[in-house]
Amino acid sequence: MKFQKCGQLYKFNSNNIITNKIETIEIVEETKSIVDFIISSTIDIFDCEPNSVYLRGSCIDRKLENNTTIDIDVVFVFDDNIFYSKVYNLKEEISFCKFPYVENKMFIADNQKEIEKNILEKFKKHVELDIELSCEEFFQENYQKRFLSKQVYGKGKNLSLSKLNKETLHQYLKSDILPNRKKYCLKKLYELKNQFYLKVDFFDGTEIRVLKSLIKLFYRQYSLDLHLNENYFSKDVYYCHNILIETYPQLSSYIEKVLDLFLNVDNYSHNDIRLILTELEYIINEIEYLSDNYNEVEFFV
Repeated sequence: MKFQKCGQLYKFNSNNIITNKIETIEIVEETKSIVDFIISSTIDIFDCEPNSVYLRGSCIDRKLENNTTIDIDVVFVFDDNIFYSKVYNLKEEISFCKFPYVENKMFIADNQKEIEKNILEKFKKHVELDIELSCEEFFQENYQKRFLSKQVYGKGKNLSLSKLNKETLHQYLKSDILPNRKKYCLKKLYELKNQFYLKVDFFDGTEIRVLKSLIKLFYRQYSLDLHLNENYFSKDVYYCHNILIETYPQLSSYIEKVLDLFLNVDNYSHNDIRLILTELEYIINEIEYLSDNYNEVEFFV
């Protein structure tokens, strides 16, 4: 796979604010049709109408390519009372969705596979879904996600943000990212590594999807502070990788291996993947040791 830019690199202005043009972007008709299909299919499963639905990621402003797998990230936002009285109680039944306070699962549920299969049959597109269900209160607290989201459905208040203050991201970094990033990444890494050692019989390439999710998590968690120090913000792996290489040249050979695994995972055996996961664990520990965050981190056991 070619390593290229997919997302945006935002630069803070003299007032320490970044802006986007998401609300003015017209989504490509084919993408809109697929998103509408995802929304209707998901609503049918949990039988509850959301206040609004948001689309995130590069598919907002790009035409879907034919010969590649497309990631489509969608957030369903519900009225607080409806969410906790109806939707949240279904978290075990509709486990293909992510919920606040519930850790990501290590498998892809049949519901998700069925929607993806139907999209392939109907639209001839290979899609990997990332669906999140949230209440308004929880979604409003996530300024980063709101900044990167475009409302595509519903009559509820549009909670997308066209501007984001640097101080808001600094607070998020200090309260959530720095104290927890090592724990989040290593927990997911250990769980995945165990699956490879146990030689679990995965289906439909699920282990590869979880692996790529882990690598994206690492890049985004460990580049946010570096980008903010340079007056930038991005969640694109391209920019996250480059700033990590620039900041930690002594780790560049290891980080390049992680990137190659992310881009060309089909070229790797399960044994190769286990070895690189061990190297990723080393990278994480080294960055924590080298960073100012070292003394503040509660190490994961």
